[in-house]
Amino acid sequence: MTLKKTYCLILILALISVELLSQQSAPPALLKDSIFKIRLPNVINSYQPAIVPVLSLDGNILYFDRPEHPKNIGGIRDKDDIWYSIRNSDGSWSDPQNIGTPINTDSSDALFTITPDGRYALLYGIYTNDERQKQSGFSIAEIDGRIIKKPKALNITNYYNRSRNFYASLSYDRKVLLMALNREDSQGDLDLYISFRDDKTNTWSEPRNLGIPINTSGAEGSPFLAYDMRTLFFTSENHNSLGERDLFVTRRVGDSWNIWTEPMNLGKPINSVFDENGIWLTPLGDSAYIVSNDSITLRKGLYLVKIPSELRPNPYVILTGSIYALNSETPKLLSGTARFIVTYSNFDKIDTFYSCTNSTYSIVLPDNAISKLRVEAQGCEAFEFEIETDILDKSRYLTRDIVLKKKVDGKQLITTIYFDYNKDTNKEEFKLKLVDLLNIKDRRGKLLFVGHTDEVGTADYNQKLSQKRAVNAARYAEKLGIDNGNVVIEAKGKTQPVSVEPALNRRVEIYFVPENE
Repeated sequence: MTLKKTYCLILILALISVELLSQQSAPPALLKDSIFKIRLPNVINSYQPAIVPVLSLDGNILYFDRPEHPKNIGGIRDKDDIWYSIRNSDGSWSDPQNIGTPINTDSSDALFTITPDGRYALLYGIYTNDERQKQSGFSIAEIDGRIIKKPKALNITNYYNRSRNFYASLSYDRKVLLMALNREDSQGDLDLYISFRDDKTNTWSEPRNLGIPINTSGAEGSPFLAYDMRTLFFTSENHNSLGERDLFVTRRVGDSWNIWTEPMNLGKPINSVFDENGIWLTPLGDSAYIVSNDSITLRKGLYLVKIPSELRPNPYVILTGSIYALNSETPKLLSGTARFIVTYSNFDKIDTFYSCTNSTYSIVLPDNAISKLRVEAQGCEAFEFEIETDILDKSRYLTRDIVLKKKVDGKQLITTIYFDYNKDTNKEEFKLKLVDLLNIKDRRGKLLFVGHTDEVGTADYNQKLSQKRAVNAARYAEKLGIDNGNVVIEAKGKTQPVSVEPALNRRVEIYFVPENE
């Protein structure tokens, strides 16, 4: 090679290095709609390799696997430990910390999923009394604040795996488990399988092969089921990969889990001639954290990539906010845990979610649906509200703070009905909710109807409007057979709002007050 050619080669490599360094420091906001692939900074990737990315639903905690790190529980001979980094206010990542025991042991440890409320972690292997030896399978660890409870094995019917390798992903509602295993009916190496949780027995169905077109004669792995519950990302050695393993996406057809579309390669620059594996989408599904390689040094590490719009999950809404308890004039952040019970207008299912330990919550809701939410917390009255989502062109956040009233005199919230602006007659759809009163009409006690309004108008006008709303709701209850001698009316006007959303304040709360209260 001539001296001139040598200088040219050095110059080209230098330019490539400068470009890569600039990409590492360039924030995603500057890249807007362009397809990008950015290696995470050295605070994450300095100790090689960093693998198996998992992101919290708020996008502020990044979990990953560090093999053979000196600060692993078993030291440098410890093959895998789980680490995490917290996003700083300026968008940078904090120095990673080892998540510690009992999740990390002297054996290989990996985190596959963290649930949206941060309360449950899906883990690699079944934990035994001998920390150096794990059995094949998966475990769940419950996280209560800063306390991590000992992982418990998932009870999967007829579980077995003929490979030393295995991967998994848990759906956000904790009801669907995707696994990469090698079993008798596998197409080749690792195949993707699915299992469903039985809520009554807390057991999981026998793994079912997802079949063609997903599985091939090669190895499939690293499944990630998006928050829309329809879009599945995974890795494969086949499907016309650009290099070793590539990242692909498929969608289930209809309501079945048996029929899937032909997998599509995520394409360049996400995939390369090297090995891509491990993927976790950011909350809105427009980008993802993946495992890839530096094309110059071949260092494996974590990257942030943008997902092409046509390959993203179907749109959804992330409902988020803070939860307050009201026991005086000033609401205070809820000190305990709140439970959310969610029903959907176009889905025959009920989901249960929990608030996070910092008195916030994040719940994924489908688009083009009416979702009914009931919020319960110890020592507080239940609170009900509805969220109606439109047909969306992309996923988005919706913020709703919630104020729960402290329980007084042992009264029990039966239901809440809502009213249109400046109206005192019941909405037709809420008349059906009054049928719930039939279930308690034979109990000894009284029904308390408490009327409320939004903040528009004078205090006097709203006091009268809230009275009319409570009276009209009580009259309809009488038509259902409720004795009017057991009915009590209260009007609060605009003095007790529960939300910044006016529609949630235009309401009548109906309580059952036991006779001895």
